Amino acid sequence: MSSVPVTFVSSHAADGGSERYLRRLISKIGEGWIHDIVCLQDGPLVRRLRADGHKVTVIDIPARPPGLLTQPMKLRRHLRSTSASLVHANGIKAAFACTLATAGTGIRVVWVKHDFSFEGLFAGVVGASVDRIVGVSEAVIEKLRGPATRKATFVHTGIDHVDIDRHAARHALLAETGWPPDSFVVGSVGRLDPAKGFDQLVRAAALLREQVPTTHVAIVGSVDRHHPEMQEKLERTAREHALGTRVKIFGERDDVRSLIAAFDVGVIPTVAVRRGGREGFSLVALEMLDAGTPVVAFHSGALPEVLGPCGVLADEGSIQGLATALGSVAEDTELATRLTECGRDRVAARFTTARWIEEMKKEYLRAWSN
Repeated sequence: MSSVPVTFVSSHAADGGSERYLRRLISKIGEGWIHDIVCLQDGPLVRRLRADGHKVTVIDIPARPPGLLTQPMKLRRHLRSTSASLVHANGIKAAFACTLATAGTGIRVVWVKHDFSFEGLFAGVVGASVDRIVGVSEAVIEKLRGPATRKATFVHTGIDHVDIDRHAARHALLAETGWPPDSFVVGSVGRLDPAKGFDQLVRAAALLREQVPTTHVAIVGSVDRHHPEMQEKLERTAREHALGTRVKIFGERDDVRSLIAAFDVGVIPTVAVRRGGREGFSLVALEMLDAGTPVVAFHSGALPEVLGPCGVLADEGSIQGLATALGSVAEDTELATRLTECGRDRVAARFTTARWIEEMKKEYLRAWSN
């Protein structure tokens, strides 16, 4: 397949899923497809891409007017000076800024839509102005209306399979925490943001403990700069529900997939909050399936689409429902085994890195040839 020069423009540079997506895409797609990389704010993503050996230009563009309307002219000058011809706009802020920056230039814009932010009129305006829309799931594009619908498709993200010794991972987790060997470990991964539903998880674990007395909770994720109080809040909730040292917050880790393999069950308790909160895809869910860790999640966003028949879903926001779902996995060995086998097969069949990259290249070529 012939390559086309893609300028990757990221809305943000934090530690979120869209930034992780972009870094992995850039690392896998091949040098012939990478023309330039621009971040519309400074942050961890910039440092990590530079550490990977990439040149990254930071053009600070605010998420709201008036800067959102005036600063794209800086981006326009940069795109023209670098002879950009095709832009991957990673997120809605990048897509909007790129539509302003490329107006009248002939530069094509592919908006990669990661979430449900600014659904409605604004998304429709942005969608009508770009050349192609690629959702990370069918769920994130299903509410697009008007001209945008004719330009939209979805490409599921893929991951690389990792062989992990679950027994060794389990031993390491128990050694680090001091938890007893018979612990039933309920684990979740994500930045400490209210939308990730960790408070609901801790409360559900308190209910689960009545059914499964050996319940322990592992939460792996970095502090969110917008919610620095979350760790203290979660620890307080654990104390209030007599869980104490049974809840461990690990912080940011490099061995996330090994920790996931050590869980008895993985949980995606994401809840809807203002301007989003639902999972637009969930790489963590894929990593849990790939590790052979049974998954329980709230029925919202793209999670039913990603998990298919390989997860147990509870009504969104229902703490009792989440506890019941966790209890079903804890007490039904056959169910847990079926979920393990189903998850691994599903990732191998539907969510490989090779398929993801191939499909993204096809979308760039479609936009290029229009």
